[in-house]
Amino acid sequence: IETLDPNVTIIKVGTRCYRKSKIRARPTASLQLSKTFRDADMEECVMGEEEVDGVEFNEKTQQWEGTISVGKPFHKFIIGTKGSTKEKLQKETGATIIIPGMRDTKEDIFIRARTQEAVASALTRVQILVDGAASSLAYTHFVSIPLNGPPFSTSVKEFFQTIADNDTNSRGLSPAIFANVNHLHVTVLMLKLFSEETVQRAAQTMHTLKPAIYDMVGTTTVMLGLSGLEIMNDDPEEVDVLYAKLKPGAALNKLSVVCQRVVEAFIE
Repeated sequence: IETLDPNVTIIKVGTRCYRKSKIRARPTASLQLSKTFRDADMEECVMGEEEVDGVEFNEKTQQWEGTISVGKPFHKFIIGTKGSTKEKLQKETGATIIIPGMRDTKEDIFIRARTQEAVASALTRVQILVDGAASSLAYTHFVSIPLNGPPFSTSVKEFFQTIADNDTNSRGLSPAIFANVNHLHVTVLMLKLFSEETVQRAAQTMHTLKPAIYDMVGTTTVMLGLSGLEIMNDDPEEVDVLYAKLKPGAALNKLSVVCQRVVEAFIE
């Protein structure tokens, strides 16, 4: 893949390609204004270097610096085998990339260079690596609605016992595989939160949503019904997870609205 624009370069990350535009600093220039301006008006305008979000100049070190919040699980993707990826990034961007050690509690990656462009380029490249690696990592958290009412727990226990007493021929069936009734829930969405910052942001998002959810539901309790079972994979002979389906009705419709609002909040 090639580009005709000299200010655009192609970055390959795995099987994906990304276009990266150079940050062009505006040269210092003087603009002669029209003579029709009054004497009190400015006679010339000096344009400085264009600022880049997250990149600042350190007067003490006389270098440009930037920080990116990256969870510990991503550090290995940025370092690479024997430091090869990090070394390549530094060579191609001209920036120094400082990654916290394994035992360090810090997660942020610090980048510095003599030019603003070098820091911005390194920050972009690191973010691309993080985005590409995220799909290969497992989910870490989920948002759920607990199903913990006493009548419900009793019914589920009776259901489990009925299965255990009447079906002794099914492969792999054992009371040990039944979920703890105190942990039963409705899953709203799955999350990948790899840093303390993202965990705190997720918690804050849920806290902010509480008034809106209460207004949508009109109460703190919703009566849901369960009917039927479903499997998460296509082959019935290789089932990993068996779950109950929610009964259609007004309560489920109300719950669907709440779930959609939660999902939208996390997307935002």
